[in-house]
Amino acid sequence: MTKDITKSDLLNLYGDLTFVVDLIDKKVTNAYNGNEPIKGDFSFADFSDIIAEIFDLQNSFKGKLNRFFSNLNITYEPFTLPLDYVRTNGEPSRIIYKGLKIDDSHVLFSLSASDTSTTSKVDELTKTHNRTFIVEKVKDAVDTNKEFALMILSIDNYDSFNDIYGHMVGDIVLIEAVASIKKTIGNRGYIARIGGAEFLIMIYVENNYDVIHGVCRDIRTSTNDLSIHNIKQIEITTTVGCASYPKDGDNYELLFKKADKALIRGKKKGRDCFIIYTPERCGEVSLEDSVETPTQIFDKMYNVNTNYNVIAGVLEIINRDSNFQKNIEDSISLIGNYFLLDRITLVRLNTENDTIMNTQIWYNPRMPKHVPILKDSWKGAWRDTMDASGMVKVNQVNSNKHLPIYEELKTNKTSSVLAFEMILNGTMFGHIKFEMCSTNRFWQQNDISALMLISKIFAIKLHKEYENNIHYKELFYDRVTDIYNYNKWRNDIYNILENNPFTKYSILEFNIESYRTLKSVIGPAACEKILVLIANKLKELNKNTVMYCRDSDDKFLLFFHHQDEEEINKVFYDMVHYVDANNPVKNAKVTLHAGAYIAEEGEDFTVALDKAILARRQTGISTQLVYFSQKFYEQQQSKTQIELHMRDALKNNEFLLYLQPKINSATGKLVGAEALTRWHFNHEKLLFPNDFIPIFEENGFIEELDYKVFENVCIFQRKIIDSNRRPVPISVNVSRYITDYKKYISKINEIRNKYEIPNWLIEIEITEGMYINNAEIIAEFINMLHKEGYSVSMDDFGAGYSNLSSLATLDFDLIKLDKNFCKNQSGKETTILASIIDLVRNLNMNVLCEGVETQKFADYLKSLGCYIVQGYLYDKPLPEEAFIKKYIK
Repeated sequence: MTKDITKSDLLNLYGDLTFVVDLIDKKVTNAYNGNEPIKGDFSFADFSDIIAEIFDLQNSFKGKLNRFFSNLNITYEPFTLPLDYVRTNGEPSRIIYKGLKIDDSHVLFSLSASDTSTTSKVDELTKTHNRTFIVEKVKDAVDTNKEFALMILSIDNYDSFNDIYGHMVGDIVLIEAVASIKKTIGNRGYIARIGGAEFLIMIYVENNYDVIHGVCRDIRTSTNDLSIHNIKQIEITTTVGCASYPKDGDNYELLFKKADKALIRGKKKGRDCFIIYTPERCGEVSLEDSVETPTQIFDKMYNVNTNYNVIAGVLEIINRDSNFQKNIEDSISLIGNYFLLDRITLVRLNTENDTIMNTQIWYNPRMPKHVPILKDSWKGAWRDTMDASGMVKVNQVNSNKHLPIYEELKTNKTSSVLAFEMILNGTMFGHIKFEMCSTNRFWQQNDISALMLISKIFAIKLHKEYENNIHYKELFYDRVTDIYNYNKWRNDIYNILENNPFTKYSILEFNIESYRTLKSVIGPAACEKILVLIANKLKELNKNTVMYCRDSDDKFLLFFHHQDEEEINKVFYDMVHYVDANNPVKNAKVTLHAGAYIAEEGEDFTVALDKAILARRQTGISTQLVYFSQKFYEQQQSKTQIELHMRDALKNNEFLLYLQPKINSATGKLVGAEALTRWHFNHEKLLFPNDFIPIFEENGFIEELDYKVFENVCIFQRKIIDSNRRPVPISVNVSRYITDYKKYISKINEIRNKYEIPNWLIEIEITEGMYINNAEIIAEFINMLHKEGYSVSMDDFGAGYSNLSSLATLDFDLIKLDKNFCKNQSGKETTILASIIDLVRNLNMNVLCEGVETQKFADYLKSLGCYIVQGYLYDKPLPEEAFIKKYIK
């Protein structure tokens, strides 16, 4: 049985040279030198010549390679094998062979050179190349006349990460940032670490300013969304300096110095930017210039096993004088982020009967949560799999179907796992699994050693807690209220539902309104009194019908062994009245909000719990208890789907430009258009603005969309101009949620200048909601737009807030009457419309009426002096190509 080998399969082993050995036909196929394919099938002898050339090895290598491949006897278990050779200059060289049997006749190989000299070719922490590697690639590209850009990237304020959070967090910043940058670069180039937080990037790219500009932007912004070790206040930004071949030079030294000059210019500018080298912007550079770089210092300095940092961090966290469960949680979070894992599962066992007592799971925040199924199989399948040291190591689950734990790993979506028993003095305290779910992982020996040591640290701490008998209460009871904590409550419910999966039940979640504000006003101690009051009332409930716990902060959860809505209401409102009557804190109003869900038969408990929590979020001023609504649930699911995909949609050009024509009713000719947008979601379905604009306004993404629509308009105008057709002005809306108007103008000018669009071809529309109670600031904004050459219109005049004084105080070029003026025009409405049109014209402003749907009303507007109209009488919003075909001559 054979298998088609893809480039992705080959590159999974991350070697300098990757290829497939055909054991039957005795040949080598599918070979790649780095990311570059080597065409042709080769005999072992011929391919040994290629390897010798790539790694600069002596001829004696050829015989060794033939013997090695001819005597292969490999199982499906991945293997790593170092072999020593000699270079042509007589220096020793070690080649690391990584292998994986794909099927009965093919083996996937990866070869990497591991120098025995003191200078490493790979940075141990970030797994990037060193500068020498990039220098060689630059020379090769120049020799073959292959265009490329050379960039120096610096992580801004890196020293402050180390000073504030410690070196282990600083290391995580580097690891996370490099991973994101590598993802952006893909197979187009290389990255090398040349300083503490400085990297050299070579990327093959067309020597075109716009293309290089886009690549620099993508690389600079690739780290913007990283969340490091759950420390939300860390914001990673980078500064990039760029030079390119052949425009800026034909050798590494000159290109590096120009890129460095650009980087220095970017740092002086304020960082968080990229600068493409030009002499005018950065200053002249020659080979004689001396440019100070960190490379020489770094190559000598950074030669330590950085895993010791994370071990020290775990020791520090685990021994904090605080909640033991929280210490464990913070520790595994640090480990997961540091080692770039997808999931960590730490299971604590009852030392008396070896059953599961408590479980803590950490997830990579970028991965979808999949709660693993936990079994007592550790006694059997796992212990049958582990080695003598109490370790289980699986690099590729799919290649290990023979293992006793295979089915469990597949069910839990595990692709690679490293697991250890936590044993001390012969007592088993639990086990810990370090898992990958998104990709295979070949566990390196230094990582294995570090994680094994960490598991021993946990075992020591668990032993100490066990000996002192401190942890029992923390495991099951909330410290403040002395009622069950969430873990105990959940585990008891799991046991009930496992024994009787068709139990009829309901869930209620309630919390205190504005608890954090209340806490800041009356203090933590007073708030704890309120929490204890609530817990005391819960203790009066019948434990045979209601199970309760304090989840966190002010949140309480109740599990009812029935589906009696009337009884649920009674329990909650009894609590409300009790708290009102017995509030221990005077002059502090305590309001409770709750959500409830009556579970369907056999429904998963975690899903039911999420629905109760979602219901609670629907409560408002007039409602204190809300039951789950399927409609609201679907809306939240849709909202979540939109928010998860919106940034990818921006990168994938899923936001389409639609144009609605503006017509002169006197001539019937096109005089302009309004820019609108539609979202071609995942290139599958079309979403209209009402589906996503409110969500973007709520989460702040609306500003990014505004810039995208503006850029789409500039691209469209450039297309029209380049095709020698007559363009017309296009109006673009400004979101009312944009507050930094100087930044907005700077950004749209940058976009417009990029595409060289005359400013008279773009009109800026300001909605009336922007200037209500904000007239002075908007007046200044309009003045700034006028200075830049843009015309400015008032959108939706008359939609609900407009007042006539705004016409006098704000210097608009055009007033757009809202479509509501086109409805029910009789009596007073007709008089008001005529007066407004007359007033606008007397103020020397143009006037446009939206929503015109009948010829009769268009003729009436014409009689009033309003000639520019927009509406379905003439056309609906059209896609770009349809608009060009119909209107652009």
